[in-house]
Amino acid sequence: SVIAQKYNKTSAQLKSFNKLRSTSLAIGQKIKIPGGYVITKTTVTPKVVESHNTQPSVHVVQRGESLSVIAHKYNKTSAQLKSFNKLRSTSLAIGQKIKIPGSISTVSSSPIVEQKEQVHKVRRGESLSVIASNYGYTSSQLKRYNKLRSTSLRVGQKIKIPASTAALETVKIEVPTQHIVKSGEALSLIAQRYGRTSEQFKSYNNLRSSQLAIGQVLKIPNEDYVAPSRPASHTVTSGQSLSVIAHKYGITTQQLKTYNNLRSSSLAVGQKLKIPPQKPQVTKHKVRSGESLSVIAQRYGTTTSAIISTNNLRSKSLAIGQVLTIPMS
Repeated sequence: SVIAQKYNKTSAQLKSFNKLRSTSLAIGQKIKIPGGYVITKTTVTPKVVESHNTQPSVHVVQRGESLSVIAHKYNKTSAQLKSFNKLRSTSLAIGQKIKIPGSISTVSSSPIVEQKEQVHKVRRGESLSVIASNYGYTSSQLKRYNKLRSTSLRVGQKIKIPASTAALETVKIEVPTQHIVKSGEALSLIAQRYGRTSEQFKSYNNLRSSQLAIGQVLKIPNEDYVAPSRPASHTVTSGQSLSVIAHKYGITTQQLKTYNNLRSSSLAVGQKLKIPPQKPQVTKHKVRSGESLSVIAQRYGTTTSAIISTNNLRSKSLAIGQVLTIPMS
């Protein structure tokens, strides 16, 4: 487990890759590391590593927050938070607690292992998620590193494998400022394409629903854009009408009227209106051959536990053609 953690792998990955029958090791035994790790320096060079002797702080994930947003807030990298919290992916759930490592640095004299970028040639039956898992990454990381527009691959296509998670931080993708809706595109798929959530798009574009029209122009929010939460009540100010207030909170006049048991649309200055809570966004997904819960969860930017809970699943087994309700973040 110590060797696996050093190379950002799991014990199971090393055991399988080296065809070991047990986890017992002998001194001097050679272990092959999957993912193209190559030792090119054998000299001992001091390197700065983060010490976790200080008590880490804890951050509770809020709606619209991503791992990169939280990392930026505490002057860390996504890779640092992912490693410190032993996360398998960058997907987060609202209310999830993320430990923030301390900032004290110490000097360690362990040997530096330089890593080289690899190239993987796609074979028949391989998906991006399968390739990513084999190298200890996520589909979204490989998609971003290779600047892919979708997760679809063709046999023989070459996929670059980053040398380390640190290499991912240097990759910058130029995100356009707007997107024109094309036939067959859903808000959730557009949001996923740009690494955002449906809620971020909906709030940033003042959309009342997730329905889109072909040719509709959507503004693309920044990665750190946080959709404002809806308050429990609203105090009417001078000049405000029921329709203006309803539009402000992304609901209809009738919804606001019904929720407050109003007989008419007339309002008085200072009158308090209750604002209906936001309903979680959901979509339907039909399971296709080769898809697993983790693959589906990653596609929609949610978690496997959220899908299991929403669908009252007793196990992670899926059947081809099964229809799942997917909660959207």
